[in-house]
Amino acid sequence: MQKDMAVQLAPVALEREMDRLDAYERSEYVDEKYLTENMGYPEYKRLGITPGDYARGVLRGWPVEFCEFSLVNEEMGYDSDDEYRLVTNFVFKGLAVVCRHRLELGEDFTITKYGEVRGPKTGNEEFDSAFHVGAVRGDDALRLLTPQYQRRLLELSAELGDVLGLGFHRDGTLVVVLRDWNLFENEDEESEEELVEKMRGEVRRLADVLERLEVVTA
Repeated sequence: MQKDMAVQLAPVALEREMDRLDAYERSEYVDEKYLTENMGYPEYKRLGITPGDYARGVLRGWPVEFCEFSLVNEEMGYDSDDEYRLVTNFVFKGLAVVCRHRLELGEDFTITKYGEVRGPKTGNEEFDSAFHVGAVRGDDALRLLTPQYQRRLLELSAELGDVLGLGFHRDGTLVVVLRDWNLFENEDEESEEELVEKMRGEVRRLADVLERLEVVTA
């Protein structure tokens, strides 16, 4: 019942907090290519079949679309009933936001907390031990990662935890992934208005993260 209420009230919270809500679909997702790009995710077989809570609209002046998603691994093993069969395990859950960045790029690259990806090092041991950069050449990534911007990402990571993954695309698309984020959870006994305000706060927190990245544009 609580989850049903959250589903019903999610569009209300989005409409109140966003500049404009163009779409909300319980079981839709952003383009799959943005959910499966190389972010150093744990090994997985496929996307999980879970509600996406997809939304599209304008947030603080930025066109955005976002959804929840999961990645699963499958292998033969014993399930909770001690039966040997194909067992599905979730290896990653999070929120994916697709927006626009203001950079001029010659190649795509990623900056991620999730695991090793092939790419350059910045030479800053603190940053290189906290984040992984995925790129072929790396010039564009290193141009963005000035000492000041490295510090910005480190400070953001210190506040949020190891949740952040960024995918920069040559066409101006920016994919922001936040591990274990769920905007529309309802775990407590809350009234409808309390739940709407709670969800508005989560959307506001998302907007704050995008703003602090300092690269999101309309």
